Amino acid sequence: MIVVTSLLSIYLLNHFDNLYIKFTLGLLAGSEVLDIIWFFMYAGQMWNPPSVGNNPGFMTEYLRMVVVLSVIVVIIKVALFLT
Repeated sequence: MIVVTSLLSIYLLNHFDNLYIKFTLGLLAGSEVLDIIWFFMYAGQMWNPPSVGNNPGFMTEYLRMVVVLSVIVVIIKVALFLT
């Protein structure tokens, strides 16, 4: 039974491997688009928050760290997409 399951799983993985890769790349591309939209909409407010707003002044460094880490994640996603 284990041999039959192993052979069947090898066949199914080889059969659906191309579809899985295309689906994963599509999700990664969609994630990139949403990240770019987020940058245009919110990154400026987070990098330079207004003096009167929802975030207290001591959170400025945290908000800037969120933007920097988001840029790093986008770079990693682009590298994964291109490989």
